[in-house]
Amino acid sequence: GSTVAMFGRAMIDYTRGGGGSGDTQVAYTVNILEGMQNYEKEGKLTLVPELVDFYTEQVVTNSIKDDAQITISDDLWDRAKSQTDTAIVTIGRYSTEGKDRNAEKGDYYLSDAETALLTKVASEFEKTVVVLNIGAVIDTSWINNIAGIDSVLVAWQGGMEGGNATADVLMGTVNPSGKTVDTWAKSYDDYPSSQDF
Repeated sequence: GSTVAMFGRAMIDYTRGGGGSGDTQVAYTVNILEGMQNYEKEGKLTLVPELVDFYTEQVVTNSIKDDAQITISDDLWDRAKSQTDTAIVTIGRYSTEGKDRNAEKGDYYLSDAETALLTKVASEFEKTVVVLNIGAVIDTSWINNIAGIDSVLVAWQGGMEGGNATADVLMGTVNPSGKTVDTWAKSYDDYPSSQDF
């Protein structure tokens, strides 16, 4: 029954799997926005329509693949805040074989645009959830450095039905009880290979 404000181009520009041998050919892909819209069709939540329209125009119509090129107007911020105190921000990363994460902004680290978006959302909405649509570990020190982030869901790259699966977790239909097999270091320098690989 809640209203939710959704942010981040990765909710639409969804990565279902990796490149190279991690790539798949599928009949369709459900992105995270579509997964949440399926719950909306059932009357179980309401999405801020102005944000849905805005991001759809930016990502689908204008083919923007970088959050740095997406600017939300003050008017749109105000309209979103007037409808809800709950926000979901999706951060995405594409991965492929033969290309490890680089210790730079926009790859292993958040980009400046992602940091700015998370900071603004977390400061202006009472409840902020971050969804990570990623195929490999990234820096998560921002969880402690950006005040107001309430929870983070590592949704990985969930395949063709990943948007529905992510929505199931966000809506509480299923319990996100998966165990990670990766080590999430506090600092990149904590990885023994960080100095030479």
